[in-house]
Amino acid sequence: MVFGKALKKRMKKLIIHIGYPKTATTSMQLNFYAKMHEENKIEYLNHLNKKSSYLGDFYCRKTLSYVMGMSNDFDFEEELEKIKLINNPISVISNENISFFSEDYSMAIHNSNAKKNARRIRKIFSPYFDEIQILMFTRAQVTIIPSFYAQLFNHITSIQPRFKKMSKWLETNFFEVLTDSKIIFNYNLIYNSYVKEFGEDNVKVCLFEDLKHKQSSVLNTLSSLFCIDKGFVTKYAFQKNKKNVTIKNTLNQIEASPSSLVNKLKYFYSKYLRFLIRPEKAKEIKIKLIKSVPNAILDLKFKNKSRGLTADEKLKVFKIYEKSNLELLNKLGYTRKEMIKYQYLKAN
Repeated sequence: MVFGKALKKRMKKLIIHIGYPKTATTSMQLNFYAKMHEENKIEYLNHLNKKSSYLGDFYCRKTLSYVMGMSNDFDFEEELEKIKLINNPISVISNENISFFSEDYSMAIHNSNAKKNARRIRKIFSPYFDEIQILMFTRAQVTIIPSFYAQLFNHITSIQPRFKKMSKWLETNFFEVLTDSKIIFNYNLIYNSYVKEFGEDNVKVCLFEDLKHKQSSVLNTLSSLFCIDKGFVTKYAFQKNKKNVTIKNTLNQIEASPSSLVNKLKYFYSKYLRFLIRPEKAKEIKIKLIKSVPNAILDLKFKNKSRGLTADEKLKVFKIYEKSNLELLNKLGYTRKEMIKYQYLKAN
């Protein structure tokens, strides 16, 4: 398929922020990118395809769906035709799903092949922009994995009810024999895939831990990448979105996404109903149940509790990622002491 040639009136740059989840992505979107868009410092491409108080009018959801292998449909040419009309010299797409979504991806079974997304991004967007740069945010796997599980708890358990036991989810997704390319949060693998497509100078990595311990590193990267004053970055990029903060208590418990009654009904359907009754009838019962209950009751919230990793689980996670973390952080100039402090490596 030919995606067409861009109308190049002046140099235009596309910055793609690919997440990861639980690395302040939402805070960056709601504060930093939204404010830059409001002041016309960037064109903030709308990945939701609906009106938003902070996203722009140039849509890219269908295009991103193809980029992530979630759709084989080429029904996104209209979006690309409109992207030609962008006049702002800097455009931004921010979507954490790009970092791990891929063909046949499941929220429960993370057989991710997201490295392919880099090639599709270059193929689709390069005719429309003179330069494409990638921004990655990472976070130590021993802290991101339990937070990720807590955030997606309802999605995971609705697909695989047995994963209500976190140990089973960990075993399937991390501790069983999986190739490095299939394990989610293999940052070095994803980094290399983007370097291959765009060059080392066009792939920037910020560590979530530096937001607390070495803000100057993040500050310099964002200021240079977005051609923006450091004072602006300090004021807006380091704000916290209080509604999106994972909470831990002294018992190492993590507050998971709350379940609504409708989530409970879907869970019941996934665990029991569809196995006890023929699928068509089970689905019909589920739909009737949901329709028969008033929305106010369906939306009632129930707290769920996740947990942090046990000491043994932490050791297993360290072992899985030790080589890839060491390779990446060496490239980025971090010392072994910093890698241990940030929990990318375990202490000797």
